[in-house]
Parts: sequence; structure tokens; C-alpha cells
Amino acid sequence: MKVARAARRVRPSKWLRPNLTITKSHTGNFVRPQTGATYTITVNNAGTVDTTALITMNDSLPAGLTATTISGLNWNCTLSPLQCTRGDVLFAGTSFEPITLTVNVASNAASSVTNTATVSGGDETNTSNNTASDVTQIDAVLLNVRADSEPDVGRKEIPLQPCST
Repeated sequence: MKVARAARRVRPSKWLRPNLTITKSHTGNFVRPQTGATYTITVNNAGTVDTTALITMNDSLPAGLTATTISGLNWNCTLSPLQCTRGDVLFAGTSFEPITLTVNVASNAASSVTNTATVSGGDETNTSNNTASDVTQIDAVLLNVRADSEPDVGRKEIPLQPCST
């Protein structure tokens, strides 16, 4: 009888589950307008048990950003809805290969936007850490005007006129 109790104690409890987490990042500021700006999204299993079910990553782009491509090694991704899935095992304490989301920035995009991604599935029960948000600064394009002391051959010179008020 004591053997049966001991065997019951080693059964996985509700606390021994996968624990999916997600991170989202980008490098530098985006510029408006811009094509080919990228985000990197990584899905992790911070739990002590491997996943056993389909895992889904969803992304919610803010106004002013338009997705052009989304992909990741061994992920099945779609632009509409903006989503990636995979059904293989995510081992405890490891991460899947990152997902790259490429976006275009509209000329009227806000100066700061927040892009949010969520992860679900994997037979996990702790959903409190399944969302990642990335605040992205979007700068206006700056035009550099250079005044040369010597005009280039073949360049038409246009005199500058003062602004009237």
C-alpha cells in the first residue's frame, strides 16, 4: 500500500506544466515613411516540462504599420491573420527559432507606436506572461541640404528665394 502512495506522489501535478513566454524587439528607431523595418519575436518555454500541443503566436500591429512578410525557421506563418504556428515539442528551458516580422511604416504613422504579440497553446496553464509589447519610436525623415562652394558640372543651380510672411 505504501508503494502505491509513493507512485501517486511522483505524478506530475498541475504545477508541472510548460510555461510559454514571448519576447519582441527591434533595433533602432523606425522612420516615416520606411519600407523593410523588422521586429524579432521569440517564443520560450520557461517551464519544467516540454510542450505537448500546438503553439500559436499572434501579432497585433498598430495603425501606421503594415506587415509585408512574417517567417521563422520551422514556423507556419500567415499575413492574414498575422500569425505563426508550430506543433513540434518546445523543450523545457529552451526557445524556438525566432520569427522575423517585416513592416512598412506609413508617412502618417504616429511618433510612437506599440506592437504587441501573444503566444498560446503548448498545454500550458500560466497565461499571465504570454504577451510582449515593444514600444517603437518613429522619426520623421530629415532632409540634408548641402551647399557646395563649387557647383557640380551639369547641375542646374536654382537660387533660393526668401520666404514671405
